[in-house]
Amino acid sequence: MPYRFPSWWLTRGLRASLLLPLAAIHGVLSALRRAGYALNLLRADRLPVPVVVVGGIFVGGTGKTPTLQALVHGLQARGFKPGIVSRGYGAKTDLAEVRAGTDALRSGDEPVLLARNTGAP
Repeated sequence: MPYRFPSWWLTRGLRASLLLPLAAIHGVLSALRRAGYALNLLRADRLPVPVVVVGGIFVGGTGKTPTLQALVHGLQARGFKPGIVSRGYGAKTDLAEVRAGTDALRSGDEPVLLARNTGAP
């Protein structure tokens, strides 16, 4: 059932209208969170390395993986040594280093693909 929601908000009609209360709740919670950071009630941690997030609200088919690969290759060409953090859809483990030869059933197929295609840890 939850995987049908993306197609619901791309159409007009009753199903899309049913999502409006969820959108309103999300908007209010997001505004409260932003206000919490602006008022220093919430704290953002500073990391010792630059972080770039490649993601979106859609699952599959929006070009996140090819974009990430191009970004990693571009950074590597400029002398950087990027690493990739991926949750690995369908992974059977919580946290693990993935290399080109890692079993995709253990880590998820996308992290293995990224390791093979980029050489990045």
